[in-house]
Amino acid sequence: MTIWGQYGAGAEAIGKVVAERLGLPYHEQAFSSEEIEGGTDAGSLKNRATLAEVFSAMGGAYGGFEGRDVVTTQKEKRDLVADNNDTVWRYAEEGGVIIGRNATVILAARSRTVHVLLTGDVKDRVQPEFGHRVRLSGDGPR
Repeated sequence: MTIWGQYGAGAEAIGKVVAERLGLPYHEQAFSSEEIEGGTDAGSLKNRATLAEVFSAMGGAYGGFEGRDVVTTQKEKRDLVADNNDTVWRYAEEGGVIIGRNATVILAARSRTVHVLLTGDVKDRVQPEFGHRVRLSGDGPR
């Protein structure tokens, strides 16, 4: 089973409950929203290093002779995608609930796989968890 959703829809929390109730392994997403936003010190050094590598490869600019070259940057991106794909396929073979990781796309043609999309109104997704940081008005979050 893959679970993915809009930001704040609760994929991690729901995924853990579904896995527990079905007696299946739980495979968390590569990075939590808090880690991506830089709001947690709880991540392991290895996880933070990997996140820095992802940001570098995905956000890197090409700089010609003075900066990052196109070939190196493209190889880094390809390696990150290949590593993630391998992880998702390994999780799928183990069985369980996979959160994020683009697993829904990677496993789209795989039989015996259920894909779940979590959605909700912006006010319902943003207010409960981030109400202290996000001010809501009639025209949406700010």
